[in-house]
This record gives sequence, structure tokens and C-alpha cells, in this order.
Amino acid sequence: MDYVTAIGLGFPNTQVRCFGDPFVYEDVQWVSGNPMPSKQALDQWIAANTNINRTKLTVFAFRNRFTQGEKIAIELSSLDKPTAPMDQRQLAAKLRVHMADLHAATFVDVSHPDARAGVIELEQYGIIGPGRALQVLDTPPTYRDWE
Repeated sequence: MDYVTAIGLGFPNTQVRCFGDPFVYEDVQWVSGNPMPSKQALDQWIAANTNINRTKLTVFAFRNRFTQGEKIAIELSSLDKPTAPMDQRQLAAKLRVHMADLHAATFVDVSHPDARAGVIELEQYGIIGPGRALQVLDTPPTYRDWE
């Protein structure tokens, strides 16, 4: 497990960003909240928590659950068209808000009701195909999804 993941899971009141390799402690920088744990504390936490229930994915792993075509469809659907009906403009704005939240996140917890609702809405609006929402949300993670 990388350091960013360990901090997000074990030290949720500490916000960090990684500027490089998440497996290199020196590449992880404190942003806000509680102080960043020491490398030794993180190494101990990782060793003690290798079998935790993993529903929190890195943002990159979450995004990679979507196909390239789906990512493009999401991006195109988020564009504002001033001449479009208001319901389409509101959907586009909602997608931009979700994308901004995703950009600001360190992790995506696929068991969280808001995350689940957002992906299910993508399917309901036809942005991703039928059955894809549950595939994205409920596919068991592999070790690459959090490391």
C-alpha cells in the first residue's frame, strides 16, 4: 500500500497530496488537517492493516474503471451549451461539480452513497451503458486499485 492511501485510510483527518511516487514518503506533502504521520508510523500502520476492507480507491483507479469512450462521453456531457434546454445545462453543471469534487479528492469510496448515486446517474442519463454503473461500483478491487 502506498503512503497516500495509508494516510487516507488510517489518518483521515490529514490531507495530503503526492507530487511524484506515492510509494516514496518524501514525495507526499501535507496539505491540511492533522500533521502528517512519520514514515515509521505509516510503515507500521501499513504492516498492521494489509487485510482491511477496501472500498476506497485512488482517484486514478476509480477513473480507470471507466472506458476511454465513457470518459470522453462524461467530458462532452459536462460542456455547457447556452442554447440547450435548462435541464441539459443543469446536468452539465452537475457533472462539472462532480468532476471538480473528484479532482479535489484523494480517494473515492465506492461504498459511499453519494459516489454510488453519481455513477448510477451516469447510467440513468445514458452517459455510460446499461449495467455499467454496478460494474464500476461493485467490481472487487485488485491491489493496483489502492497501491
